Amino acid sequence: MSGPVFTLSDLQQSADGLEASCCCQLDADNPCLDGHFPGRPVLPAVAQLGLLDAVLRQLPEWPARLTGGTALKFLRQITPGSSIGIRLVRSPDSTVRFTLSCDQQVAARGVVTVR
Repeated sequence: MSGPVFTLSDLQQSADGLEASCCCQLDADNPCLDGHFPGRPVLPAVAQLGLLDAVLRQLPEWPARLTGGTALKFLRQITPGSSIGIRLVRSPDSTVRFTLSCDQQVAARGVVTVR
């Protein structure tokens, strides 16, 4: 695989540095879609966590290593061509609440631990 798996755009942080948001366009040729599932591709949950990891790595003041997750809810399939809105809210206890949205509907949400 060559190049980044996810290309992020419109990365923004709140003035207090506790919230961040960005977008990601899921192209049909994204290697994360390979095998999930032939004829009806969807972005697997593990790749959605990889997307969060990619965003964290772009936030220099934030802990950049995703180490676990709780209350993860995958509510809607993310399909090729989707524009994914990503919103992160950092807590002082080394957790980050996240929301992934497509077409203004929540596709996934939860809490991940970071360090």
